[in-house]
Amino acid sequence: MDASWQTQLRSLQIPVVIPQQLPAGFRLSHFKGKRYPTRVAGKSVTRATYELDLEKGTKADIELFVTDEVDSPSSDARDPARVPFSVTSPATGPLHFVPVKDPTGPIWISDTVRIDRPRGTHPTYLLLEGGADKVSFQQVVASLVRFAH
Repeated sequence: MDASWQTQLRSLQIPVVIPQQLPAGFRLSHFKGKRYPTRVAGKSVTRATYELDLEKGTKADIELFVTDEVDSPSSDARDPARVPFSVTSPATGPLHFVPVKDPTGPIWISDTVRIDRPRGTHPTYLLLEGGADKVSFQQVVASLVRFAH
């Protein structure tokens, strides 16, 4: 991750969790972080979000998405041909992944979990999804670390 991305992550003022290393063959293909004004319950607030897109070839991808807005669970159709799995990371705690039938092909979607620890007044949530294999998701989750800022 280059210096400009690190500067951008620091400016978000939310907890940041990133993979310390990528599974073999994966590369960081896209990074986006932003702060933006909005209104919540009639009050002006500033929200923050970032996403990392990891790719290996054309079909194997993992998207790591973090936001300080509550995200609703996916309503995509589950894939009964594949079995859900769970992985625990010291940076996030347990993440449960469910298989989903997506128009582009089968994908995995994790639970949305809070990553602001200790839990503060500014909740921040993490979600992982993509078409990569189960082992690649396990490797990414196992390598997640808190980014010091």
